[in-house]
Amino acid sequence: MYDIYRISLSSPLGIKYGSLQYAEDGRQGDITLSLFGYESRMNAQRDADESIKFNGSIRFITGSRPCTGEFRITDKNMTGKLILRGISIPFKGILEEREDQHDQ
Repeated sequence: MYDIYRISLSSPLGIKYGSLQYAEDGRQGDITLSLFGYESRMNAQRDADESIKFNGSIRFITGSRPCTGEFRITDKNMTGKLILRGISIPFKGILEEREDQHDQ
């Protein structure tokens, strides 16, 4: 199963919009973050407190930069933060699409 969230990121350069696709198998997951016109794939893991932590690289026009972050899902909403170069950038999202791969 995977979920796609429409997200807004409160960056130092203003609000940026994109999407976050999250697929989970047990407590391990994969994220595809579509932001700044690029897709970035990252690894994720659900912690005991149910927060989802992720790490990988985010792509920009100037190249890729390592990043980490975490988020929580409550009902159809998501809140989290992206940490890039030591700066914590908050984001929020709303569920746009849910696909249950077992139904296909």
